[in-house]
Amino acid sequence: MCRVIDPPGRRVSATRAAALTRVACATVLWCVVVAGGSAEGTAPSQGESPETTRFRFTSDWHSNVIPTWREVLAPFVGKPEFRYLEIGIFQGRSFFWVLDNVATHPTSRLTGIDINLSFIGDNLSRSGAEDRIELLEGRSVH
Repeated sequence: MCRVIDPPGRRVSATRAAALTRVACATVLWCVVVAGGSAEGTAPSQGESPETTRFRFTSDWHSNVIPTWREVLAPFVGKPEFRYLEIGIFQGRSFFWVLDNVATHPTSRLTGIDINLSFIGDNLSRSGAEDRIELLEGRSVH
């Protein structure tokens, strides 16, 4: 099942949404295209799980979309063999939110791609799920 979510204040064209859906659905269980906001801060945001506060973040581009993510990803919470791919993970706020709130089954796996993994800092070790996470450093396109 694939769904493209329009970023706030922008519309994704039907043609682009169809293309994204065809490409993503050919290889993954679920795809979500979402753009975050730009609220700054380090305090836990409304809707954030208490577990997520164990991480260190300097920016919050995710909390404003948590209600939408909860609704859209609800069918996959705790599902065995769930796979999640995030391109552009920065410090991992949305990435680790998915770990704590969706990819909760021990057989779930998460992959993150970023051009500079140094921003993750010690958040990977803080996750306690290093065996279920693969981080790839590099460009996401050729």
